[in-house]
Amino acid sequence: MPVFLEQRPVNAEQAAFFSRVLRDDGDARARLQDQLATGEGCIYAGIFNGAPVAMALVRGTPARLEQLVVHPATRGRGVGTEVLRLLAREQPGLEIPPALSVLAARAGLGSAG
Repeated sequence: MPVFLEQRPVNAEQAAFFSRVLRDDGDARARLQDQLATGEGCIYAGIFNGAPVAMALVRGTPARLEQLVVHPATRGRGVGTEVLRLLAREQPGLEIPPALSVLAARAGLGSAG
């Protein structure tokens, strides 16, 4: 699946958009709302065929991946791996949470995080 990243601003419009995309994932929506409240960091959309299929929340210096969510319809197709690989290229030194260490290894990021 050829996926590319698109950085989006942290604002109410993007929060509303991704809340609709993530309507079945209450935790993802709540964390997105938290990010919006602080106005910190950025949102990356994983795009496939012109539509968002994944979302990553990144904040801090050094950059820290706070959340990575893949749309249920595209799970199991390598989207999360590709988004993580692209994020690491976009944000050198990206801190990846230990919970994503297997995905980081699949993305070729070795001992990332």
